[in-house]
Formats: sequence, structure tokens, C-alpha cells
Amino acid sequence: MAISINLITQSFAAEIGDVDLSKPLQATDVAAIKQAFCDYAVLIFPGQELTEEEHLTFVRHFGPLETSILALNPDVKLRVRAEIADVSNLDADNELWRERSRMRMLQLGNRLWRTDSSFKYRQWRSGL
Repeated sequence: MAISINLITQSFAAEIGDVDLSKPLQATDVAAIKQAFCDYAVLIFPGQELTEEEHLTFVRHFGPLETSILALNPDVKLRVRAEIADVSNLDADNELWRERSRMRMLQLGNRLWRTDSSFKYRQWRSGL
């Protein structure tokens, strides 16, 4: 069965249905998801429950993964895999950051401005 695309707004967001992202995807579904992303920019995949590895397998369809800069510091214990941006209020032990924690302050800054590396030069890959 092909994926379904239901518009949330006329030209900005869509909900993608009839797909289980925890399973390997057909090439036609990947192509349809990529086209939907180009058409609507924001895609919602409701009801998905993915492991970290399943999440990474899915996002590899869109290009090479980046590694968190925190992974370069041997003294930092990561809460999630280094290829997943951990934008949360939890520390490596899944506890809330202390009120005066430097990391908590940095994460709060994500509410104000975020680029997700859009400033980096990337070679456009055919088929994206």
C-alpha cells in the first residue's frame, strides 16, 4: 500500500500515513516522502514508535548523518546515540538538568534560535 499524504495546511505541513517507519521502506515510499518534504517542508508521522537504530535507518534516506559535537569530548556521557541531536531537558542519566546547569541554559537557547546545521555547505545529492 502506498503512503497517504493528508494536508494540514495548503502548502506548509502534511501528515504522512500508511507507513511504518520501523520497517524497511519501499523505494517508492521513500521517493514519495522526499517529494512530500519538498512540497510541504513539515511532515508529521503520527503513531510511530522507533528505536534509536530504526530512527537512524529512516533518516539515512535523506543523506549522511552528522555527529553531535559533544561526542568529541571524552568526558561527556551522551544520553542518546551521537548521531541524534539531543535537544531535551534531560542529562545523560535521564534526570532533569539542574536549574543553574550550563547545558540547561544552552538547551533553553534552542527555543530562541535553531538552524540544525543549515549554515553548513552540503553537496546536493541526486535523488534527494
